[in-house]
Formats: sequence, C-alpha cells, structure tokens
Amino acid sequence: MKEVHMSAIVRIPAGCTFSKDNVACIDFGSYTFVIAETAIPFDFEGYSADIELDEKGMYIEMQTTYSGFFKNTDIDKEVFAKDYAEIGIDAESITAEFLASASEIESFYFNVVLKNDEEIGEDFILESVVFVDENGDEHEVNDALLGIPMSSY
Repeated sequence: MKEVHMSAIVRIPAGCTFSKDNVACIDFGSYTFVIAETAIPFDFEGYSADIELDEKGMYIEMQTTYSGFFKNTDIDKEVFAKDYAEIGIDAESITAEFLASASEIESFYFNVVLKNDEEIGEDFILESVVFVDENGDEHEVNDALLGIPMSSY
C-alpha cells in the first residue's frame, strides 16, 4: 500500500518574539507545492514536532506520524478531494517522489500558539523537506527551494 510521510525543519531566525518555554502548541498543515506547473495542495492527519535552539534561532523539526488517534500515515485524501478532481489528479498518484519533484513551494502553513493562547505569525526559513515512501526511501526537495524566508500565514 502506498504511503507518504514528510519531515521538515523550519528555522525561526534568532531574535524571534517568543521563547521555547512559552510554546503551547505548534501547528503544521496544508501545503501547496507546484509540480509540472500545477499547484498541488496536500495535508497530513497527524504530526509531531520538536524544538531546538542555537545561535541561529529556533529550529522546529516536524514529522508526520501514526498514533492511536491518527490512523492514517499517508496524505489526507479527503480534505482536498474536490481540488484533486478539479486539477485532474488522483490522490493515489501523489507519492513521495512526486511531491519531492516540486519546482516551487507555494505555501507551507506553520503557526505557533503560546501558553496564553496568543498565536504568533513569525517569518521562517524552510531548512529541509524530505518525503519518505512506504519502502522507507527518502526523497528530498530540491535545495533551491530551501533557505528562502517564508511567512507563516
């Protein structure tokens, strides 16, 4: 059975407006990658995230997950079913290799919620995006798409 997992490293540059200790929740979800001149939206049901700090800023590593709550490890086929029908793509054809072939990252949703429920919209830099298929083979996006400042909204 086909599966796609994603891991990504997001860096919020040094001087961000919050500290690691104030983070209540990190929200990832809803991505759009341009592949063969077509914007392909996708999302995953579950993920986990870890925070690390160094002199360059705050690094947040995200990985899609399988847990007792999230039963699906593949992309969420239902949330964008209408979009897939409109662009003429079958959700089953969205593989790790296919997503890694993106020529552009149109959107990469990322949000931080603090313990006081304040949402922080920090600019960030996407350091790494890797898609993993059902065989464990890794497919990295082109380095030219990484290291570019992006907005979290």
